[in-house]
Amino acid sequence: MLSEERQAIIRDRLAKQGKVLANALALEFRVSEDTVRRDLRDLAKAGFCRRVYGGALARSSAAGTGGERSKSRPPISRR
Repeated sequence: MLSEERQAIIRDRLAKQGKVLANALALEFRVSEDTVRRDLRDLAKAGFCRRVYGGALARSSAAGTGGERSKSRPPISRR
C-alpha cells in the first residue's frame, strides 16, 4: 500500500472517529509503527491532525490556543 493510500484512510478515520492510534494502524496496514508515525507527521504538517503520544487527534474547528479562542469572544463587562 502506498503512503498516499494509507494517509487517505487515516484522514477518513480521523474524520469519523476523531483519533487514531499508531500501533493499531501499523497492525492494520502491516507496516512498522515508524512508517505510520511518518504518515501522521506528514498529515500533521499539512494540518489534518495534531500529533499526540501514540497517535493523532483530528483538528477541531474549536481548536487553538487560549489566546486565539479569547479573541473570538466578546469582552466580559465588569461592574
